[in-house]
Amino acid sequence: AVAVKLSPVEGIEVHVVGGRLLPRQAGLFGDETCRAVAGRHIDLAIMGCEGLDARGTWNSQKDVVRVQRAVIAVADKRCFALDASKLGKRAPVHLCPWEEVELLVTDASAAQLRSAGIDLTPDRVRHVKVGNEDISYANEVVSRRRKHS
Repeated sequence: AVAVKLSPVEGIEVHVVGGRLLPRQAGLFGDETCRAVAGRHIDLAIMGCEGLDARGTWNSQKDVVRVQRAVIAVADKRCFALDASKLGKRAPVHLCPWEEVELLVTDASAAQLRSAGIDLTPDRVRHVKVGNEDISYANEVVSRRRKHS
């Protein structure tokens, strides 16, 4: 779904990789996907997960986490887009600590984040409204990256 939303944005080139389709997640996963990701360079990875707390991000499917970790390993910048309903929740598999995340995009307030034990500096959090499908911020991040390349 994210790839479809970003594909019409000028200046953003979207790539998807092969693998086993997991219908519930609407994504491609497995060894083939991890190998394909490992051979790539990613400017900006935008990911989701099922929970976030003081330790970082969490997901329930180990296959999903394997691919997300492969993406984290080759991405220059890692962004998580998460709504406030996931605050303070853990899923079975720990994905990554906050040290590996450059940006959190969320509708949660700074107070809600602090209350959940998430202590990120203001430059690492972008607060948005729920349902906001404006992807101009992703375009802005890519533009800034190109200027500094």
